[in-house]
Amino acid sequence: MHDFDHAELKSLRSRRGSIPRVAAATDIPASRFYDWEAGNGCPSSKHLISLALFFGIHPYDLFTGITESQLERPKPLASISPYLALCKAASEADDDA
Repeated sequence: MHDFDHAELKSLRSRRGSIPRVAAATDIPASRFYDWEAGNGCPSSKHLISLALFFGIHPYDLFTGITESQLERPKPLASISPYLALCKAASEADDDA
């Protein structure tokens, strides 16, 4: 199972500054960061892209359970459909909890 990695987001964000600062830089509401870091919900595809670009990472890096041997990484942001599927699965898992 691939889940959104709330702890990784918090780690990345804390290295770049406060939630309000990073929220302003990414044009994502601070309330979303508070929710995500608390383990609630999953970023939309639009927010995943913003986060990946801001942190200089691949969107897959924000999910757990994915190893290099399990996938061939596409070029960054080449196709959003795999990320949408991961986010949808993570959101459904949150809804079931």
